[in-house]
Amino acid sequence: MGITDPETIGLLGPEKSPINSPRQHHTPLSINSQQSQDPLWSIDLDEAMRLCGLYEEEMGVLTPMLDIEQIMLNAKLFFGSTEPAGRAGSTNGYKSSSRGFSSDDIYTLRLVLAVALIIEGGGRSELGKALFDSARKAVESRLWEPAEVKGVIHLALVVRIMAL
Repeated sequence: MGITDPETIGLLGPEKSPINSPRQHHTPLSINSQQSQDPLWSIDLDEAMRLCGLYEEEMGVLTPMLDIEQIMLNAKLFFGSTEPAGRAGSTNGYKSSSRGFSSDDIYTLRLVLAVALIIEGGGRSELGKALFDSARKAVESRLWEPAEVKGVIHLALVVRIMAL
């Protein structure tokens, strides 16, 4: 009678998680020169679209602060770039461009993908953490700037990531 240690009655597996919980199998990231600079290139367009849909299903319904259709359009524009120079390195150089998106739009995309990956990974995702870290400095710098809607959205996404 009383409370029994779950490990002694066989409810927990060797990793201290419920036996019936699905194990996350993450494929190791292949590192090339672009990916080592920017984790965003570890994701292709199809995966980005799937993750945006996952974000909308899991988070968008509860707090509809993002226009997911616009984020998906920005992802198509960003990942659709066939110019190697446009795909290499960080997105810090992207201001309002002929492609139709800004660096703020890409930071929003990074954070949405990070949230979706972390949700999908049950609170853990190396790629999600890398995407978050790649946007973190830019988002934190917004704290000292005059408030803008995109800055508030970025901060709300950061809070979501920190809560996961």
